[in-house]
Amino acid sequence: MFKGLCGSENYENVVVLTTNWDRVVNKEEGDGREAELKNVVFKELVDGGAKFMRHKFGNMKTARDVLEHIFTLLPTHIAIQKEIRVEGKVLEDTAAGSVHRDEIEQMIAKHKEELASLRQEMKANQAENAAERQELKKGLEQLNEKLERREKERLELKEGLEPTRKQQLKTPEESPHRQKPRNKFLGRFF
Repeated sequence: MFKGLCGSENYENVVVLTTNWDRVVNKEEGDGREAELKNVVFKELVDGGAKFMRHKFGNMKTARDVLEHIFTLLPTHIAIQKEIRVEGKVLEDTAAGSVHRDEIEQMIAKHKEELASLRQEMKANQAENAAERQELKKGLEQLNEKLERREKERLELKEGLEPTRKQQLKTPEESPHRQKPRNKFLGRFF
């Protein structure tokens, strides 16, 4: 996008200003980082004539050096100005605008993919939830059936013991199951 805005023919008027040199403890490490910026990140700018400059926070001398260099540069029209003013293009049709448009279209495509993925995930979760609900419902039904069986068994047990209990409550003479003691001595204990 920077190339689209400025035009590579204007790189001689570009200054890449690095900061925080007042915080650098190890000079070799700072020089190494700057070399990486020059040879990798901003290589195209440097090859086109851009100048690297350093600034230390609060240092008036480095600030003046930057401004003095900028004042020596010849004014020029950047690429986007030519495209809009001379060629009559709308922003979207300029080199910078097309880069931005492409980036936006890529983001839109990416967001559509993410949205589709989320929708699929939601459908899968709904199906999973439906299956889980079905399992829970089945488990609940089974527990209810077991509870009903236990209640029925309890009632049957209670009803089954009731005739025996009634029989036990009858007087000894009325009970056909009660045996008379064989021995007088044992009869006292029963």
